[in-house]
Amino acid sequence: MKPSHLHRQYAISFAAVASLLLSVWSATPARAQQPTLAYVTNTTSNAVQVVNVDTGDILAAIPVGAIPVDIDASPDAQYMYVSNRGTNDVSVISTAQNAVLATITVGSAPEGIALSPDGGTLYVANTYGNSLSVVDTASRSVRATVAVGNFPGHIAVAPNPSGNPIYVTCRSDDKVAVVDTSSLNVTRTIDAGHTPWAISLRPGGDLAYVSNINSGTVSVIATDSDYSDGGVLGRLRVGNGAWSVLRNPEWGTHSLYVTNSDDGTLSVLSSWWGGFALQRTVAMGQANSTGPYEMAITPLGNSLLVPNYGSGTLNILKIKSTSVRPSGSISLGGTPMAVAVIGGDI
Repeated sequence: MKPSHLHRQYAISFAAVASLLLSVWSATPARAQQPTLAYVTNTTSNAVQVVNVDTGDILAAIPVGAIPVDIDASPDAQYMYVSNRGTNDVSVISTAQNAVLATITVGSAPEGIALSPDGGTLYVANTYGNSLSVVDTASRSVRATVAVGNFPGHIAVAPNPSGNPIYVTCRSDDKVAVVDTSSLNVTRTIDAGHTPWAISLRPGGDLAYVSNINSGTVSVIATDSDYSDGGVLGRLRVGNGAWSVLRNPEWGTHSLYVTNSDDGTLSVLSSWWGGFALQRTVAMGQANSTGPYEMAITPLGNSLLVPNYGSGTLNILKIKSTSVRPSGSISLGGTPMAVAVIGGDI
């Protein structure tokens, strides 16, 4: 049966539209993928090294203050904030220029830093000052100093920007201080474990994971309930010198990573029916208190980047669901400590 005039009209129209779409698609240039850039603090050179993780090239070494220990990226990836333990200040780096734009004086021996979800406030833990500096990132000035516990180490900011609390580990007190972001007062303290250091929150902020250096454990803490044990639901055994703890945001609550500085290893924990169990221990290089210390996950959650203080390398581990496997390392030299990552993914 021959097609009707209407069918022929539709066929011609469809061919014309398809030809037009093809010409537009062909004329549109392919969008170049942004490189995966790691900003690594190096306490030997007092610099932040900018590393193209895709190629392994070191693009720049940005001089900062003395003993840069922690680093965090702004939500828009335009700035890096670096705590300089030796000079009691924070360096503000432009990622477009790879240069320091400003230096903010904070408390004594700043260590852990964390930004509010909107990037408007930077919180800095001053280990020798036993305080928390609250920095306005627009004016780049300290607007408040909050007394917390003894030897505050690291900070976690609740994901809701409307006034949810922030959590500060206090190493010498074996506690986590809870600070209200509106009043900037400590509203409660939570027993954590022996020498708590790093802290990571589950989405929603209802659970916190705290690494305890001297006990080689991670405490699981309920942040929204008044438990008789201060909110501690349990403690997970990991390696010696449990330094940093990080939950993978791309895989829900299914993966938790812990660097063990005394063992030179990474503990990989997986969640089954609401609880975590040790899945694997990954060798990261030298042991005997030489790192690894801090770590970061690439933006799409495909890789874990771990600087190794003792070997002077940036280790790269591939993530697939709950599995983690080493895939190489980049030689940096010196003593790399912490890392923040922006751009594409690997």
